[in-house]
Amino acid sequence: MCAVLLAAIWAALGGTQAAWPAEPVFLAQPTSGSLFNALYRPDGAGPFPAMVVLHTCGGLAQHELDWGNRLKSWGYVAAVVDSFRPRGEKFICGNWRVTVDQMASDAFAALDRLRAMPFVDPDKIGVIGFSYGAAAAVRLTSRGYDQAHHPDKSNFRAAVAYYVRCTVGQDGAPERDDNLRDDLVTPLQLVLGEKDTDTPIATCTDKATQLVQTGKPVETRVIPGATHAFDNPANSGKGFSPRPGVLYLYNAEAANQAAALTRTFLAQALGGKP
Repeated sequence: MCAVLLAAIWAALGGTQAAWPAEPVFLAQPTSGSLFNALYRPDGAGPFPAMVVLHTCGGLAQHELDWGNRLKSWGYVAAVVDSFRPRGEKFICGNWRVTVDQMASDAFAALDRLRAMPFVDPDKIGVIGFSYGAAAAVRLTSRGYDQAHHPDKSNFRAAVAYYVRCTVGQDGAPERDDNLRDDLVTPLQLVLGEKDTDTPIATCTDKATQLVQTGKPVETRVIPGATHAFDNPANSGKGFSPRPGVLYLYNAEAANQAAALTRTFLAQALGGKP
């Protein structure tokens, strides 16, 4: 009884010690209560490069599971993380009850778990995030952040961030804005929608340009005509408008273009299929 109570208290406080399923696991649908939500593994013994997948503030959805399958087809083990349900949340857009730092800590937990798997190459693990999860992915490229939050361990070898806010945005919320930092050391690909009115690309492009000029490994890809969440088929048709002036609209051509760019970036950084 005491152990159960302690586990409940830990979860309520935002701890990351949620259940991990036995490996390998191939799940078609999300499971409740597991930080390590799904594992996608290519055929064969490996060792394979691997990716950690982080979701948006809207919570884990089919979009991230589709990315898990896509990464598997490219030759990566993909660990899809659910940062919300183990903490009793489903949707945090606007209330931010799960922080960017908590999502980053979940990514570190998944990294450590992947390194222990015999079919994963422990030196070739990256992270990909979308919107809110992308903020965590960008934060993980900082040497100082990694040393402060994951000391005495090697960290991610590559990071990809889709439609992310890198620096100060329109609402000036520093907890969610301080992501792209001067001490960046991990190769980073920013995939941004030209017409993104939710996380405008200027929050990334100006800072990224400065970092490139100082020799930092940042690659910025602006997808023409793309809005926020342009690669999510759930936003098909007329799209989704979370508030006035903001539109999420699926664009299959833009999604395919972005995926091809990401595949090339990861092949160069981690050695997956080109």
